[in-house]
Amino acid sequence: MRYNSPENWQHASHIDSLTIKQVRQLTNSCYLWYLSHQVNYTMKFLQRLYKIMSPTLNKKTVYVYNGEGCGETSLSMLMESLTSSLDTRVHDVQMISAKSIIEGSWTKDAAAICFGGGYDLGFIRSLGKLGVKTIQDYVYQGGSYLGICAGAYFACDAVAFDKGGPMEVVGERHLKFFHGSCEGPCYPGFKYNSEIGAKPALVNFVETKTTFPVYYNGGGACFQYENADPVKHPKSKILAHFEELNNKPIAVVKNEVGLGRSVLSNVHLEFNPHLLDERNEYLSQFLDALKDHEEKRKRYFVYILTHLNLSV
Repeated sequence: MRYNSPENWQHASHIDSLTIKQVRQLTNSCYLWYLSHQVNYTMKFLQRLYKIMSPTLNKKTVYVYNGEGCGETSLSMLMESLTSSLDTRVHDVQMISAKSIIEGSWTKDAAAICFGGGYDLGFIRSLGKLGVKTIQDYVYQGGSYLGICAGAYFACDAVAFDKGGPMEVVGERHLKFFHGSCEGPCYPGFKYNSEIGAKPALVNFVETKTTFPVYYNGGGACFQYENADPVKHPKSKILAHFEELNNKPIAVVKNEVGLGRSVLSNVHLEFNPHLLDERNEYLSQFLDALKDHEEKRKRYFVYILTHLNLSV
């Protein structure tokens, strides 16, 4: 009999009469059996550990611009919504300065770069041509860009803000993630650094035909050029319309940009109404309406993040 495992020891009733050869055979077999079981357990442990740790070991960062042109409230809301919506085992969320964007090393571990509300002339001044080109190259080479309000104006082919009015800003833009113009404000009354022109804009999401109010303050609407060439220019997919405005212009749009992608939102899906000041005389008029649809807001903020290939 071969004593090739402990299960066969019960048959060794005459173990005292074993030869030296048989003892060696039994010893080697037991040792090999022990090693095989230890290796098996170790491999299972390492596999489980790798499954748990591998996302953390390969974390990708979602960067949020913080610099000239950046609105304080929009920045804090965007940071909060990203942090609470993304899978933190996969993504970090960090602010990034214009200087760091220009330097460029951020592109090595970036999952996305985000620009929130404010004024895009500040973005342009602080980034310069080199910073804008760095962002554009990153997206064309496979990266993701999220632009909200001012960040959406910034990423279109051209802007027309308050054309003919005292706050007029009209001109070409150079990221060119959307082959068309961004024109606003869509609703009257906008004033910088104020909520006097803020509105609960009624937005309809195309894919699910879901309509609900979203915080709006000074954003534009995207208008695609009629001569858009699908070969030369980004392919666009309308995610949501302004439901109440004439001709229901684009509120949220996704663009395929080279190997990458962008989502531009003219409404503030990142704004949690429970974090807004209910004592503000302008906000207090519609905060309850936004709070009634808070779960939808969170769900559709996550929805646009998935269009950027982010893990939620």
